[in-house]
Amino acid sequence: MSTVHYERSTLPQSESIETSSGTQNYKFIHTRSIEVDLIRGIAVVLMVMFHLSYDLKVFAKLSFDLPTWYWRWVPELIAPPFFFIVGLSLWLSFKRQSISSSFSVVMKKGLKLCLIAIGITLSTALFMPPNYIIYFGVIHCIATCIVMSYPFLRNRRYNFILGLLFIVIGITLLRFRFPFPWFLWLGFWPESGITGGDWYPLLPWFGVVLFGIAAGEKLYPPLQDPQSLLSAMWARNRIICGLSFLGRHSLFIYLIHQPLFVGIIHIVIQF
Repeated sequence: MSTVHYERSTLPQSESIETSSGTQNYKFIHTRSIEVDLIRGIAVVLMVMFHLSYDLKVFAKLSFDLPTWYWRWVPELIAPPFFFIVGLSLWLSFKRQSISSSFSVVMKKGLKLCLIAIGITLSTALFMPPNYIIYFGVIHCIATCIVMSYPFLRNRRYNFILGLLFIVIGITLLRFRFPFPWFLWLGFWPESGITGGDWYPLLPWFGVVLFGIAAGEKLYPPLQDPQSLLSAMWARNRIICGLSFLGRHSLFIYLIHQPLFVGIIHIVIQF
C-alpha cells in the first residue's frame, strides 16, 4: 500500500491571482487534508461492513443475531459523513481554483458522477430484481448535489440556514405518501412504496452537503492556505494511513464492493 505524505505547507513566493475569494497576493500548495480522507475512510469501513452483513443475510440466507436497530440505524449513520465530506471537499477544491476554472472543475466532477450514476441504474435494471433497481441512489444524489453546489459556493452567506431548512423539509416529506413517483429524486415518497434498492433524495441530503460547505468556510477560511487541521505526524500512524487510503479511493470501493460480495456469495452457494 502506497503512503501519501501529508506536510503542513508553507506559502511559496506569492503572486497576485484572482480566486473565488477575491484577488489576493498568495499561492496555495495543493496538499490533501488528513481529516477529510480519514473521515471518508471510516465511513467506507462502516459501509463495507454493513453491506457485507446485509448481503449475507439476504443473498446467502444466513441468520444474524443482530438487533433491529442495527438494520434500521446503521445505514443512517453511514450516509451523513459522506455527504458532509462532499460539501467540505467542494469548498476546498473551490477555494484552490481561480474564478475562471472553478466552475468547470465543479461541473466536470458532477457530470462524471452523473455518467457513473446512469451506469448504476442501467446495470441494476439489467441484473437485479425490480425491487433492487437503483433509481436515485447515493451516487445519483452526490452527482446532483455537486452540479447544484456552485451558486452556494460563490454566495455562501446563508448555507447553514439553507442546509437546515432543506433537512427539515426532507424529514417532513418522509411522513407523507404521494400518488405519483416522478419526484422520487426530490424526496417525495410514492404510495407504492417502491424507492429502489438505494434511495437518497436531494431533500434532505443536499442540506448535509451545504453543512459541509459552511463548515469548510469556517475551518479553512477563504484567504488562508488550506492546510490540514491535523498534524502531519498523524499521517504516519498505520491505522490512520490505512483509513486515509480507503478514503482516497472511496468511489472505486463503493462501485466494486457490492458486485464483488454478491458475486462471491452466488459462487459459494452454487457449490
